[in-house]
Order: sequence, then structure tokens, then C-alpha cells
Amino acid sequence: MKRILLVDIDNTLLDFDKAEDYAISQVFVKYGVKLDNENKLKYSVINMSYWKKMERGEITKEELVLKRFDDFFGLFDIKVDAKEVNDYYFSYLCQGGFYYKNALEFLMKATSLGLKVVAITNGVTFIQESRMNKVGINKYFSKIYISDEIGFNKPDVRFFSKIEQDFPGQKDEMVLIGDSLSSDIQGGINFGVDTIWYNSKGLPHSSLPNHEVSDLMEVFDLIF
Repeated sequence: MKRILLVDIDNTLLDFDKAEDYAISQVFVKYGVKLDNENKLKYSVINMSYWKKMERGEITKEELVLKRFDDFFGLFDIKVDAKEVNDYYFSYLCQGGFYYKNALEFLMKATSLGLKVVAITNGVTFIQESRMNKVGINKYFSKIYISDEIGFNKPDVRFFSKIEQDFPGQKDEMVLIGDSLSSDIQGGINFGVDTIWYNSKGLPHSSLPNHEVSDLMEVFDLIF
């Protein structure tokens, strides 16, 4: 039986897509970019490419948050102060506290069963804390681990070193649950714990995780 659930935050427990859409829309309006799905997709492609680079250790978080906006606004020949843009973006992103599909029900059931829910997230501390506080999710967590504080991002095994220190000799009781194959599932594999891929968007099947679910509530059928 798995008693310690290492659970990703973005698009697993909190709706990052919704928060991001709200924040980037404010940026487009302020800096004169047409607010349409085509331009949102252009930003998303650039942003995701930099997140993948950071996961692979090719760039730092500081480079990511600036270069993505340099590249994006370069498409429109608009010159901006990337730090100013990012600060403006962050000011709205931190307001985006929205539960993801069935997340609250999942957390309530896990708590009622006496399971330990441990939050694991790549992100900026003040933004993640603000979004979590907005919905009052913290009360369900035994511990919260944020890459910004640890100094390493999932899937780097060093991200998980503090977890291992805090839960010595308990890896057999752990299972990692998350929506990202490259960050969450690969991180769980690197750490040496079982993994459950939360494939809520109907992506093609993967052999990487131990298990796959399309609804968080299915997790309970797998861990008992």
C-alpha cells in the first residue's frame, strides 16, 4: 500500500492553463499584441521550448523567464524590457488560484483515508504560494517542495533529496502522481519510486509510468 502521495501542482491539482491564459492575456493587451488564439499558441510554443530546456539543465530559470518574452515579442518587432514584461506577467499569474479537475475531491478523500499528500512543484515560490493560498489548498499537504527553494527542478534527482531526508526509509510507501512525463514521471523514475501519470488531456499512451489514469479519483484504485 502507498501511504505517501507525491503530487504535482500545476495541471494536476491547480489549473495552470487557466491561470496562464489569464496572465498572458493581460500582457498582450498591455504591450499591443493582438489577443487571439494564434498568438497565444505562438507564445505557448516558445514558452514550452524553454521549460523543456530548463528540465534538461540547459538553461536557468532566470534565463527562461526573460528569453521567452524576448523571443515572443521579437516575432512582432516589438522591443520590450523582458524583466518588466515578466514582472507584469507574474503579477497576474499569482492571482490564478483555480482547482483542477476533481482535485479538491481527491485531496479530501486522501486526507480522510489518512494518506500523506506531499506537494512537489517546479515554479517560483511566491507565485506558487500565492496560488495555493488563494484556494486554501495548503491544509491538505504534509509537506510542500518548490524547485525555487530547493535549487533544482524536477526531474533532477537532486530535487528529491530533501524529500528523502524528511521521509527516511519510506520510498517504498511513496507514489508520484503528475501530468508531465518529462518532469514528473521521469523525476519519479530518477528518484526510484512508483509513478502514476495523470493523463487528463487524452495524450497517446506511454510506457514510461507504472500506471496511467485519466481522472485523479482513479488513483485510489491503484494504491490500495
